[in-house]
Amino acid sequence: DLGRLKKKALDWLAPKPSEDEPSPRVRVFPPKVLPPTGRVPRLFNRYLRLPALVERLKTAGLRPNPIVVVYFPTATSLDLVSLLEPSAVVYDCASNFRAHPSAPPDFEELEKTLLSISDLVVCDSNYLFEQKKAEHPRVVQIHQGVNADFLDAKPGNDPARRFCYYGTWGPDLAPEYLAALTEAGYPVTMSGFFKGDHAPLPEGVARLEPTSPELLRS
Repeated sequence: DLGRLKKKALDWLAPKPSEDEPSPRVRVFPPKVLPPTGRVPRLFNRYLRLPALVERLKTAGLRPNPIVVVYFPTATSLDLVSLLEPSAVVYDCASNFRAHPSAPPDFEELEKTLLSISDLVVCDSNYLFEQKKAEHPRVVQIHQGVNADFLDAKPGNDPARRFCYYGTWGPDLAPEYLAALTEAGYPVTMSGFFKGDHAPLPEGVARLEPTSPELLRS
């Protein structure tokens, strides 16, 4: 109905904090911007959506010259960094985005711009660390998940009885390695989300539905 459409339009024009906050001290503001995949969406974000978002952040208590952490180099994220006038910029590079087959044509230039304004670059994998170390003077490597001594644990004497793939199953993953495990007689379970035009799971691979964020927080 018209009332509900009006409410959604106003909410889109003036983004508010998400009602689903991960922590009492963390506030999430959905950016409500267009995908920055072309000139018109980028200009729309730059001159309309981002100024409105920054004003909402300031109204909510954002202090001048914040520390900004950027996870993905896009034209819109660079515009937002400029509007925020940060005291420091951290580029948390978690993937080799420039090698993605669907990366925008100007992605490499966008990442170079982000690197030029970043005070620090953080990577997890050895590959990204070596790549970024050649492109920025301050790069640190922080591995995910566990302390280094966890990896020193000795495996048990019992041979592996089953395997589990935990993660997103998307079009960039080939099913052959799971099929090889099932053909070798190992029970294999996949737990996670499906994404895009993915290949079907090989015959014999069981699937567990992904755990909801609500259940993980409970």
